[in-house]
Amino acid sequence: MLDVLLKPITSPVAFFRTLKDDDRVVSRAFIVVLLVALLGAVSAYFAALPLADATRGTLLALAFNPFFSALATVGALFLIWLVYGLLVRMSAGMEAKPWAVTAYGMAPQLIISAVLIIVSAFFPATLTPVTGDLTDPPLVAEASRNLTAELQASFAGRVSTILSYASSLWWLVLIFIGVRETAGQQKAIRATVIVGLVTLAFLVVPFLLSPVG
Repeated sequence: MLDVLLKPITSPVAFFRTLKDDDRVVSRAFIVVLLVALLGAVSAYFAALPLADATRGTLLALAFNPFFSALATVGALFLIWLVYGLLVRMSAGMEAKPWAVTAYGMAPQLIISAVLIIVSAFFPATLTPVTGDLTDPPLVAEASRNLTAELQASFAGRVSTILSYASSLWWLVLIFIGVRETAGQQKAIRATVIVGLVTLAFLVVPFLLSPVG
């Protein structure tokens, strides 16, 4: 099982070629998604602890609950895996082993999540505690934005942002290699472009929707 986790990272070309003929390797892909989701949940839990401390005793404490953050991360990762697999299926066909390719493409996130856990444990963000009775929705929204901005400006927040971009790019590269080795380069280009556009939308849309000022 360790080979299944390491080979997509250390020798992706040779590994993804095996998907065409080894159904056992294809069937193990879900295990990678499960491990990524579990480790991602632990990372999200630790990342949310500074927010939970800063909002303790306020209405925002529920929104920044570490357990909720962990559960949301698990759900989001599974959903993204399913969506990306569907996009690869639509653009490259079943011969590309779409959900297996996208699952094994997630393997680097195990490393990234482990790094984020270490960063959160040894360099936790120190946030300004929220005070006052937050009952007015605009004040709640403003306090939430301020906390999020403060977290992003911290060392842990900057590392998380950088690794998030790196993780997305790494995943796209592995999806390209996986589809190329199972279904050919033309389909790999098409699938990667489509998945890349969706990934870009995930990264850009939150900025477009956030209020200015």
